[in-house]
Amino acid sequence: MKGFGRAIMTGAAVMLLGTMVSQAATLSVDEKGIKIPTGGASSFILGFPELRGDGDKIFMTNDKKVVGKHVKMKFEGGAEAVVAVDKDKISVKFEKLPAEAKHFRMTMQINFDFAMSAKWKAGDRELVAFPPEKPSSPHLYQGNTTNFELAGTAGKMKMTVPAYSYIQLTDCREWNNWKNFTFFFNAPIMKEATEYNITIN
Repeated sequence: MKGFGRAIMTGAAVMLLGTMVSQAATLSVDEKGIKIPTGGASSFILGFPELRGDGDKIFMTNDKKVVGKHVKMKFEGGAEAVVAVDKDKISVKFEKLPAEAKHFRMTMQINFDFAMSAKWKAGDRELVAFPPEKPSSPHLYQGNTTNFELAGTAGKMKMTVPAYSYIQLTDCREWNNWKNFTFFFNAPIMKEATEYNITIN
């Protein structure tokens, strides 16, 4: 019985270690974007920065090279960016920005199956469930905050974005009944800033 008890304890320790390793999984990069593990069965892709100006102006990406955990980008108008990922941090550094560049956007899709067993929160709000039916307004959240969180049976994630960012969470069933939710943040370009950081927990 003592040996059996030790076997149970050893198995429990292995399971606990496996959980800790899963939760400590690091960010990674591929051609699609930055892969964010959740410590569960799901993961998310946060798209690379999209440089924007006033109104609907988008500075198109002319070149993108992924090297290890770094991405080098070139934009219409001459701007350049280096995106780097560490264990739980994403850094974005811009150079040669035109005066018309006002902010950058990073977007993440949340699939419907994950959402139906998950909750979300932005800022200081409480966690709330995703709507099972299409809501009267497609925008579940629009506002200035730096915190966004997902918590579901398939994993969880906390994201902190740059100061003064605008966050939006949208139910895409408003458009052709696309069963999906879209999250993005717009971070303002600050003249005194040389680097913008996003942290993932």
